[in-house]
Amino acid sequence: YYVYGGQQDNSTLATPSATWDSGIGIEEQFAVGGGESAHIAFDPNNPELIYATTINATLTEFNRSTGLTRPIMPYPEYVFGRNARDQKYRTNWNAPVLVSKHNPTTVYYGTQMVLKTTDRGVNWQEISPDLTRNDIDKQGLNGGPITNEQAGAEYYNTIFYIAESPSKAGELWVGADDGKLHLTKDEGKNWKDITPHNKEAQINAIDLSVHAQGKAYVAVTGYKLNDYRPYIYKTENYGKRWVRIDKGLPEDAFVRVVREDTAREGMLYAGTESGMFVSFDDGENWQALSLNLPPVAITDMQVKGKDLVVATQGRGFWILDDISPLREVRSSITDETFFQYTPVDGIRLLSGGGGSGHLEAKNPARGATFRYFLKEELEGDETLSIDIFDSNDQLVRSLSSAPGDFEKCAKNNEDARSPLKFKHPSTSAGYNEFIWDLRRAPLNCIDNVKLFGGWNGTRVMPGVYKATMTFGEQTQTRRFKVLPDPREETDTAQLQIVEQSIQASENLLNELFGHLQKARNVREKLNKATESNAILASDVSASIDRIISAIDGWESLVIQPKHQTFEDDINWPNMLDRQIRFLMDNFDETGAPAQAGALKRLEDLDATWQQYKQQLEALFSEQVTPLNKKLTEQGVYYLDEL
Repeated sequence: YYVYGGQQDNSTLATPSATWDSGIGIEEQFAVGGGESAHIAFDPNNPELIYATTINATLTEFNRSTGLTRPIMPYPEYVFGRNARDQKYRTNWNAPVLVSKHNPTTVYYGTQMVLKTTDRGVNWQEISPDLTRNDIDKQGLNGGPITNEQAGAEYYNTIFYIAESPSKAGELWVGADDGKLHLTKDEGKNWKDITPHNKEAQINAIDLSVHAQGKAYVAVTGYKLNDYRPYIYKTENYGKRWVRIDKGLPEDAFVRVVREDTAREGMLYAGTESGMFVSFDDGENWQALSLNLPPVAITDMQVKGKDLVVATQGRGFWILDDISPLREVRSSITDETFFQYTPVDGIRLLSGGGGSGHLEAKNPARGATFRYFLKEELEGDETLSIDIFDSNDQLVRSLSSAPGDFEKCAKNNEDARSPLKFKHPSTSAGYNEFIWDLRRAPLNCIDNVKLFGGWNGTRVMPGVYKATMTFGEQTQTRRFKVLPDPREETDTAQLQIVEQSIQASENLLNELFGHLQKARNVREKLNKATESNAILASDVSASIDRIISAIDGWESLVIQPKHQTFEDDINWPNMLDRQIRFLMDNFDETGAPAQAGALKRLEDLDATWQQYKQQLEALFSEQVTPLNKKLTEQGVYYLDEL
């Protein structure tokens, strides 16, 4: 989806929430008319016509198909240097515009009254009286006796926010910058004053509940009158009765916006002057929801599906990806030693366009995300493990909070200039999360092999999986999905061919490294035999030399011993291990259907490996076994067979 907003001292901006590339770049963002202080409105099901406001009563319609921007001010007047009281329509610096949820051809615009158009701004209709305090003494010149700064930002007694009922057409809640709040249930035929705050302040945001009619939350700010306290009001009967629900918020952090979760009634998000807060009990109690969000003013936010999208006064857009764990929070969780939330499904994305690599925002995590709560931090040798099973209950990956033999082996093989970093599930007290990269178990790593392409396993196929999380004697299992790339058009049979090809490639590599390790073990023992003080017969010494030389030669067929750094990849020929790894990654990245050439290459590489394997087996049966017998008879050295 796209996120739209205005940027202070800049243009409006539409930016995708995610891309297929490495990040979200400026080349994928565009302006939509209006300007720095914009409210933006459109039909979310068909965002072709986009309406945006900005300073000086400016209102535009941006046509995304044609790229045209039309000024559609209801009554075009130039406001610079003029008193607000002298304008036909007084508009706020942040004037609101709204496209009706019930009829996308209807657009509402806020001045000191509500205006409506149904023909894209050609004609406007006044559907309300002045809904402000209309204090003309506060609609004059601004800036003092020396310099008058009448640029429109100083206009007062203006409408600041318009909200429409999600369930009833014609029901509008309208808030002004002087504290007045009005309601109409018949699209302006009748208005009722339902002001919750007993003194002048700004109705900064209105949120109408999707769970109950007549239920609303209002954020009121008094900072322009030197009142920095938080004010959040709630009504459940169309404003007949209001209650404050801001107890527990910082006393010096006024609230700019409050939103109710669209899935869980009574779970609220508050954007304040110093950051984010969340309430799980309809505002009775609040707690910080900062995470990695800077302590910056939150100007607006929306719940979009499972995401929480936030705009900040720092010209930033932030997205908290998948708020499902928040929706699962219950007070009983804090009494549990260990709790696993429902995992977040992963997406098996194929290659994108690559991205520019410059000025890019982060994409959401592609892997499956495991989230869990620990009452206390693990100590000593305690570990937390996550075992992942496919739909056939086959183990595809084991993850642990502690490093194991694989990490040690991979580190021993790394290029020192490109050190490897491994991530493990956290064991800290409180909320934790770990992102699984959707890769199956790594290859069987052995020392002294520079495998270009790395030791990681390939990605699993789309399907249903389960994660079994174990902490001490406690075990909890949750199901989740690995979703296919939505751009990929294929069927189960084709994916199965790719899966079989990947597994065949993996088996080839693991078998290759297994044989290589056994050959190295034999070579090591033979070298030790020659280095011992034992007196060996000349024919035995000659046999040992021949076998060691043969193993050296065989090793050079399956790996490249001269590889030391990544640059050596283009200096010395890559041997069978790299060829198989390259093909395995090709199957993984290309997806379905598998290419005929790749399938043929797999056959050829398998044939080559079978030939090399037979050579090694012949060496062992024809030379190593007889030598081992002689050494055993002499009682000098015992050599295990392959």
